[in-house]
Amino acid sequence: MQFPLDETLEGYASNSQEEACQVSESDDLFGCRRCGSVWATDIPEWHNPGCTLMGERQRHAGGTGTRSSITVKQEMALVQRLSRLKMIGYTNWHHGDCTGFDEASHFHAKKLGFIVEVHPPDDPKFRAFCEGDIIHPEKPYAVRNQDIVNAVSHMLAAPTTERPVPRSGTWMTIGFAEKAKVPVEMLYP
Repeated sequence: MQFPLDETLEGYASNSQEEACQVSESDDLFGCRRCGSVWATDIPEWHNPGCTLMGERQRHAGGTGTRSSITVKQEMALVQRLSRLKMIGYTNWHHGDCTGFDEASHFHAKKLGFIVEVHPPDDPKFRAFCEGDIIHPEKPYAVRNQDIVNAVSHMLAAPTTERPVPRSGTWMTIGFAEKAKVPVEMLYP
């Protein structure tokens, strides 16, 4: 089955948790017609075969990443993934308003025409103070990280390492997403 890039996911839903994702492919773009997840490479093993994401959440993607500067490789991958998400109909981008990845993703998402939703932390120490289209209330890091995961159907993550690091907010958010069965595309350094 072809994955039409211009087809909207609106109204496409299933109430059955037993039904598998309807995975299809078009050129080098792979995607799930039910949850709206998209990948630039082969379908990842972690894609939930019983996904039932519906409604507005299908059009929202979010990101988590290092508060240090991201690498050129990560930034190039970020722009490529955001462009593809926009191309298949994602409308909103959520981030945690910290320096580094959040700030870079904010810039590129705005440039691509996303509605940017900022989820700021209540501690201003590492805040980027991005001017988003929607600014959510300030919350503790762990709470706002969970809020981002709860709001999206797809995540991009740019950690500083390829293995989980204790007490890392990025890896905590990746864990939240995995538990919620929200697909996470890793943008390694």
